[in-house]
Amino acid sequence: MTVRGEVAGDAGWVIDAQPRKAFAKGVGALDLFEIAMGARWNLRDQLATPFSVNPEGRPTVSEKIALLRNAQSEIIEIGIGLTSFAQYFEGQNPGEFRDPIRALVRGGVILKCFAMDPAYEPGQAWLAEQDNVHYPTEAALAKERILREAKFQRENHYRGSTEYYTYKRVPEFWCLGVDVEDAVDGRMYFASYMMGIPRAATPVIQVSRTSNPDMYEHFLTSIRAVREASTET
Repeated sequence: MTVRGEVAGDAGWVIDAQPRKAFAKGVGALDLFEIAMGARWNLRDQLATPFSVNPEGRPTVSEKIALLRNAQSEIIEIGIGLTSFAQYFEGQNPGEFRDPIRALVRGGVILKCFAMDPAYEPGQAWLAEQDNVHYPTEAALAKERILREAKFQRENHYRGSTEYYTYKRVPEFWCLGVDVEDAVDGRMYFASYMMGIPRAATPVIQVSRTSNPDMYEHFLTSIRAVREASTET
């Protein structure tokens, strides 16, 4: 704030009128202001979603919300049964995840959830290899939770909506993405499933259109393949 005040009246400087939302590990959510010479006013998206790799696995709830907070049109969640994701709506502190998501959907954002089709035989064989006999039951419960949230949003006349899709593909990755097709603001968390590593422990890459365009495009190609193999419930 002190720096902003000192340069605000100087010619040639550009300063954010409103804060940008960011997240610092070990600190939490932050309000940041870009201050730059006019010719170097180019940090917006890199600042909001820098490229990073978390070798320890899935991000925290607050880190996920930091990624989602400024969604303009679409949020996607791609997983297997979406069991952990669904718990956020009914088993989590509402103020941590459900309420921020509802605020976005209320404003017109579409939340699209993609789970593996439980009747897809290659997917069934893949799950059997994971030795989780209860997963199909847990996935069915997750679906019910997500559809209940979708019903709540419809009944309360939200401008946006929550949609549930199933895909006929062997699960290969987890993704939480925001405006992924946007040429500037697309961003995501992406984790490829690895043999011998628990799914929640696979390294997660945070990437945006601007932080690492080539890698982003590779991940987006996989996302599109899941979309093409999906049917809305």
